[in-house]
Amino acid sequence: MSEIVDFEEEIMGILSSIESKIDGTPIPLKLKSIIEIKLDAIETSEKRVEDSIGTHLSWGFYHNKMFGNERIMNGPLWEVLYKELEIMYPQWSVSHFHALNITVDVDPMKMSIRTCGLKPMFVDGKTTPEYIALAHEMGYNLHQLKQPLIAFSIEDLPEIDAMIKHIFGHEHDLFTLINAHTHGFDVVLS
Repeated sequence: MSEIVDFEEEIMGILSSIESKIDGTPIPLKLKSIIEIKLDAIETSEKRVEDSIGTHLSWGFYHNKMFGNERIMNGPLWEVLYKELEIMYPQWSVSHFHALNITVDVDPMKMSIRTCGLKPMFVDGKTTPEYIALAHEMGYNLHQLKQPLIAFSIEDLPEIDAMIKHIFGHEHDLFTLINAHTHGFDVVLS
């Protein structure tokens, strides 16, 4: 139990420091250029909708389907942001940034990172995935933490196996992946 308290105290201090440091930081150039391309595409699509709305709705449907649930920032762009922040602030890792509630102000006059506090460490008395990853990275014994919020049972194995095959290819399965990736990647020079 004391390991949980130690982890909570240590990580809250670190994340609060990170939060204040990156709040208001200009968006990294790599991400900024991607966002500008997306904003230009959105503007072009919106103009096409405006030009055709009196005759048909095809471009309106196209425009709405283009985005799904996220207008600018999507999963891959969050990864770009985290990796760029890791380059800008090498003392912290992607896991640290992922534990923060971050928004990106894409207003062309602002283009900055905003922090809105920390993601919750516990939900229903269980440790959230962001903090499991961070605790592991920081060398804490995961068995000493509260139960993970996301866990799987034997009934979940077919679904997890299918997901692994989708991501890594059909030659992989859960057990070979676990065994192959427990200590990082080996490098062979020939």
